[in-house]
Amino acid sequence: MQVVQLRLLSLFILLVTSLTFSAEKQIEVTNFYAKLYLAPSINAKFMGLAQKGERYSILVSSNYWYRIDFKGMPVWIQKSDIQLIDPNAPPSENAPVATNNTSSSQEVAQSTADNNTPVAPSLPSTATTTQAPVVSPAQQPPSRSNTEEQQVRAAEARAAEMRRARVQDSIEQVAKEKRNQSRLNFSKLPIIEQNVEEQQLNKVFLVTVSPSKILFELSPDSPILGIVSKGDKLRLIGEGDSWCKVLYKDFPGWIEKRSGKVIIPGTVMSFYEENKVIILLVVSILIFFLILTFIVFIAIKAKKKPTSGLKSVTASARKVLVIAKESKTVSNTFTSTSVPIGRYFNEIGFHAKFTHDTRNLTSVIDNYIPDIIMIDWNLDKTISNTVERILLAGNNAISTLVVTYNVPDPSSMYPSQNMHMSFLGITITDKDLTKIVKQLEFVKDRAATDSGTMEPDSSTAALAGEVADGNLSEVMQYIEAGQKTGCLIIEIDNPVCLIYFSDGRIVYAATADGLVAKDALFTALELKKGSFRFLLNKKPKVANTNMSILEVLMSWTKEIDEATKPGLRTP
Repeated sequence: MQVVQLRLLSLFILLVTSLTFSAEKQIEVTNFYAKLYLAPSINAKFMGLAQKGERYSILVSSNYWYRIDFKGMPVWIQKSDIQLIDPNAPPSENAPVATNNTSSSQEVAQSTADNNTPVAPSLPSTATTTQAPVVSPAQQPPSRSNTEEQQVRAAEARAAEMRRARVQDSIEQVAKEKRNQSRLNFSKLPIIEQNVEEQQLNKVFLVTVSPSKILFELSPDSPILGIVSKGDKLRLIGEGDSWCKVLYKDFPGWIEKRSGKVIIPGTVMSFYEENKVIILLVVSILIFFLILTFIVFIAIKAKKKPTSGLKSVTASARKVLVIAKESKTVSNTFTSTSVPIGRYFNEIGFHAKFTHDTRNLTSVIDNYIPDIIMIDWNLDKTISNTVERILLAGNNAISTLVVTYNVPDPSSMYPSQNMHMSFLGITITDKDLTKIVKQLEFVKDRAATDSGTMEPDSSTAALAGEVADGNLSEVMQYIEAGQKTGCLIIEIDNPVCLIYFSDGRIVYAATADGLVAKDALFTALELKKGSFRFLLNKKPKVANTNMSILEVLMSWTKEIDEATKPGLRTP
């Protein structure tokens, strides 16, 4: 009775198990080989191959992937490589059926024939053992004792377990051989043509693109051997047109040539590629310091330039020596402004020097040899006598003009008979100094006449004089010939005309009556009296003309001719 109950229980368990497995969804491989991956991505780790006709249980379904149970290990397979099947349908003809623990005897036999390896025939497990028919108690053999039955069942179970172990070992061996055979099959796939030069043992492949794939074989269907990042170095085995064969973790693989550069260790190029960031940083710092040094140099050079806008005076310029404790200002009658006396002389072409040491006057005058000596009356009342003795001793009394200023009453002073002297009051104007400069020209001419020699003209000497018939045109031609820049002031008691020159060309002209440009120039050329003086390096705020003196004279002459024609005269 107990044996019957045990068999009924086994039958019930078998029925429940078959119903459970029949509810599971299964897939069947339709391609000759289907790749299995650790994750649902072709870039994931390659886990193995499934053959056409094999069936597996579905664990999880994704968009384009199925997760299946592959020999007790969950793996992913693409939906394009399989088809869904009815679990109760019989397997396709000559197709092996893969389960978690067993394989069909047909697969084992076929593998054995291919590899000439004897494999034990597969035996059904206890779960799939053919059920024994139920017999009635009358048909049962004589009962045995419980101990004997237990021993028999244990022996049968051990024998069945040993048979299953041998079958499982055979299945694993066949699967291993299949995996090896699948790897060899990659070499039979179409290979990308590459002219590879082997024995590049002294070269390294430097990865410059991240991430970059390394293929197991040079084939479109090759699995990925690994992923490398920018900066990684791989030993080069061979170099082709578009691919390079490298050594990745002691295993040969293929990488696209555009993913990096082939370098030779120890060369300049190799050093540059390995330290590119540091080199670029150092070069950038050097360029920055060069630019900064250039800017500082320009700033220092600009700072050293004179900012007064005055023309630098050469050794051949006229010289003036000012003997005073403090500087004196000169009033400008045209602009009603004042400038220091030294600056005024610089503007009209003189080089000015100041001193207040009366004890060393002899050495100062003998070494400097001034053309004009300006003496402050408040410094020392007797300084004029000292200067006279020094000039007479050096034979310079005839060619030097001595001017004493800050005199309370200049008209009461009597000049010396041995040298040229002038006296100015407390207030000094530009007109006063213009007269002094004119007097200096007279003194120089007289000295040259007395000595029988003529002093050569100096281009930097002050330009001033009286207006005579036609001499203003000569003055303008002189300024144009010397390409001078400055202001020509024409005065009759007060300034009546201003003419500015820039490198010898007239750029501005105006009169006190409001005439400008050409009309102002014609008015100036028609003057018969007055005085003129030329100030160097003076520029107008705006320009109202741009003419040469030749153009002005031609237009002026043409206008005079037209005005004197009989038909154009006014009745």
